[in-house]
Amino acid sequence: MTPAGDPKGTDARSGAPPPAARTSAARPRSSPWTNLGLWVLSLATATGLWFFVNTGDGTEDRTMRVKLEARNLPAELVVTNALTEHVELRVSGPSVIVAAIDPRRLKGVVDLSNAQPPRVREGLGEANFSLPRKVQVKRIVPSWAIFDVDRLVTRTVAVRLERRGDPRPGQRIGGVEIVPERVTVTGPAQVVEAMKDLPTRPVELGSLDESAQLEVELETSGGVVRAQPAKVLVRFDVETVHEERRIPRVAVGADDAGAWSASPGSVAVVVRGPRESLDRLALDDGSVYVDVGGRAPGTSFRARPRVRLPEDVELVRVEPDEVSVQPARPRGNAGARVERRP
Repeated sequence: MTPAGDPKGTDARSGAPPPAARTSAARPRSSPWTNLGLWVLSLATATGLWFFVNTGDGTEDRTMRVKLEARNLPAELVVTNALTEHVELRVSGPSVIVAAIDPRRLKGVVDLSNAQPPRVREGLGEANFSLPRKVQVKRIVPSWAIFDVDRLVTRTVAVRLERRGDPRPGQRIGGVEIVPERVTVTGPAQVVEAMKDLPTRPVELGSLDESAQLEVELETSGGVVRAQPAKVLVRFDVETVHEERRIPRVAVGADDAGAWSASPGSVAVVVRGPRESLDRLALDDGSVYVDVGGRAPGTSFRARPRVRLPEDVELVRVEPDEVSVQPARPRGNAGARVERRP
């Protein structure tokens, strides 16, 4: 309990003021000159920084290659050729600022809102370039931006398949289907109105396997023309080429070889089929024969030789087409060789 007459209060035993009172009394008062000193220091730092940035160690001249960019072109027009793509820009300003300019980010903007075909010629000045403050343009070479422009038109044209090379050996293209056969193209009037058709990217015929279906891009003249759709579906009917070959001197046997012989004893066989199958074809003993048909021994007759062939090879003819069959032992196969038909 605080004794009466002691408005601030004291410790009952030591007579010292309470802790709160001691803390309050020990805190020093803030001087108004302290904040003023910080403010003066900040002002001096900012002034020095401004002075350094704007004056640095002097001025500097610099020459840069800057790309031009056309903007605000009317929707019904298109730029077909930028005769002035880059300019040589010489600038001057504080060294620190000039050195920090990145030419790759700097663009020269040309306003084409008033463009009219076929050509636009716009003078270039400092306003065409977004340069930092304190940097001035001293020279622009060339001082004009020139663009070729044309009307933007749309029409429908046929698609033309561009082929490259030949089909694989033993193959041929039997038919081609393009879906869709016609596409819509949009581009400069001078280009689009002269188009008879729109070609596809070249298709290598040697890469096709049997009947193929490919998605092929359309050739848009380096992006000057836009096509809708940009790709077409091409279906190829790849056919196997069948060739004829003549195989001479193939021995003629009988289904009852121990009792009959044929005269002549060998014939020529003409066959047709895929090249690979003909290359593998071999007419061995018994491939060409006559059917004695259960005839009694001792009789002679004439018959057409029969030929055993693989499923993908067909018989064209036998030369001669008939042989004489007599009761006798068949002569051995004198051997057969494959002769390519001219």
